[in-house]
Amino acid sequence: MHGLVDDDASWSSAHRLMRIVDHVDPALAFFRGDRYLDCHVVVEADALPPGPCLFVGFHYGNAFWTLRHLRRLGYRASFLAANVTARQCPGQPLRLRFMRFRKRCVERASGAPVILVGGSRERIASALRGGTSVVGLIDVPEATHSTRVELLGQSLQWPDGLLQIAQDAGVPVVAFIATLDGHGARRIRLRTMPADPAHAMQALAALLDDAVRSESSAWHLWAEWTRFSAEGRPSQGGGKARVR
Repeated sequence: MHGLVDDDASWSSAHRLMRIVDHVDPALAFFRGDRYLDCHVVVEADALPPGPCLFVGFHYGNAFWTLRHLRRLGYRASFLAANVTARQCPGQPLRLRFMRFRKRCVERASGAPVILVGGSRERIASALRGGTSVVGLIDVPEATHSTRVELLGQSLQWPDGLLQIAQDAGVPVVAFIATLDGHGARRIRLRTMPADPAHAMQALAALLDDAVRSESSAWHLWAEWTRFSAEGRPSQGGGKARVR
């Protein structure tokens, strides 16, 4: 639809591989040491600020090893995640066990407990004030506390609450994005964002837009695009639409 795919079979193969590696990486990070990190992870980064940061990523590529990289640099980080319960996985006990194992992998890699989303503003602020960094994925917009951005020429609403919390806490915002190269290496980029939340939000959107245009098969949310784009389109009355 966006003219980003030249060959359907090649694109589907690359997308499947990215998804498979994304599911395998938590277990690899759980059982492998820094030697694996040195061999299979390439980092291109700005000079990172000292002290706690808000690290912002996307549902894009293979970024799990970012947690291990940050931990090795001395950042303890709480990852923001939705709670997974048995009710959400009816008849899927293996999926439930996998999601719970993935949560353990995240906490081990990042060195801090996961923060469950939903009424979590004070917990996030408390973590930052206490010296613990926070990691969140921002490309799932919400109905409130949102800012208008563009992705692939589509007007969407992205949640800006995290950026407001970071500004209130006086901590910098650092974006990260990662891809899988042809040799199996995870290539991580980290970029310091502008201090102003509005400018930071636009810089984040531009970063993802550039990445998706460059390697569209690495974005995890294509399966949600119909709902995503339909709900993200501004209404005729100019109100904010809800996008999950």
